[in-house]
Amino acid sequence: MKWPAIPILLIACLATILTIPGIVGTYHLHSLVLIPFVEKTWPCGEKGKLRTVKATLKNGTLRVFGKGAMKDYFEYGDWAPWRGRFGEFGSFSDPASLSITDVVVENGVTHIGSLAFARLPRLKPVTISASVSSIGGRSVFDYCDGI
Repeated sequence: MKWPAIPILLIACLATILTIPGIVGTYHLHSLVLIPFVEKTWPCGEKGKLRTVKATLKNGTLRVFGKGAMKDYFEYGDWAPWRGRFGEFGSFSDPASLSITDVVVENGVTHIGSLAFARLPRLKPVTISASVSSIGGRSVFDYCDGI
């Protein structure tokens, strides 16, 4: 079935208007709908040992597991692979970050990287194992309004 151009254009315009601050307040489409995300796994170990720690997203839970330290992440191009990015006008653009509701850092992970869980707007419960002995220098949970 082919969609007519006018409804698609209207949806695109509405999406743009809802993400521009000051027009009707600051609203984001991720506040209105939950974007489903299929299971995915990313390597997230420290530099030189990237595959020693991994993160898997399934059913809203981001599970971090393995042996060793997570990588430290930074702004502007070095984001955690599941993390939301601010697009033009400050809107989130990454469906993975929109679907994460809880984080579990399992036994064996020794360090949580800087900004590892930043910009996860639906994040609420966080479980961190006793094996974690350090947390990165930058805020790990920046812009996580639910916690």
